[in-house]
Amino acid sequence: MFSTDIYVHVPVCIEAVDNDEVFNTFKRDTNFTVILEHTSEEASRIFLHRILNEFSDYAKKIDWDKVAENDKLGTPILLEYPDVPSKNKLYSPSTIAYAFKALDILRHMKDSNFTNVNILEIGAGYGGQCKMIFDMAPLFDINIESYTLVDLYQPNKLQKKYLSKLGYTDKIFYQAFELLEDGKVVLNKFDYLISIYAISEFTQRIRDIYLNILGSDYKYYILWNTPATYDVYADSIIEQEYPKTGPFNVLIKSKVSE
Repeated sequence: MFSTDIYVHVPVCIEAVDNDEVFNTFKRDTNFTVILEHTSEEASRIFLHRILNEFSDYAKKIDWDKVAENDKLGTPILLEYPDVPSKNKLYSPSTIAYAFKALDILRHMKDSNFTNVNILEIGAGYGGQCKMIFDMAPLFDINIESYTLVDLYQPNKLQKKYLSKLGYTDKIFYQAFELLEDGKVVLNKFDYLISIYAISEFTQRIRDIYLNILGSDYKYYILWNTPATYDVYADSIIEQEYPKTGPFNVLIKSKVSE
């Protein structure tokens, strides 16, 4: 069985699901932020710069109030971003990062000729990336038919609580890795894989289990953050992450359709 010993945020997830007082401040718990919700101020300002420049046609159409919803729960630390084209200038650095990554992912989906898509996200944090992709998909005329979040059992429960409280329930499915590993459930249909600093952190044994379950007929967007080899994705678009949030970080994307 998969060991959760190295994931110090799991106990926080358990408490946050069972105890609303813990849930109300989980984004400030150091045992959680060592794994998630730790985007630096410097990186977030670069992400915002990229949104305003690389996605200038979309930036003014973004519903920034919807973006700010990601900061309503968990009491994250908020910073001021004067350049955001909205009355609200206060956001958490991680929310700004989620916004940029959602745009970048959706651009890759669009370039890959998706108009309808079934998404699978491995290692889904607390659900923030999922929320942001749902919010911004209409800007790219992309319809999300289903979105499955695969994670350990307890983080999965936190994701469901978090997204449900924000009103995201339709088309979202949750699958615990422990059940996939045991062969007790079958993976939902998907055609686009997202992994933000997840697959790269698994042991080779766990990575092999995932690769066996996933198959190969899908497009993908993977942020890789360890020295572990990614040879299986050698026939991909591989770029240096920018801003570089770790010494080994690269962005691995499937080649777009001709």
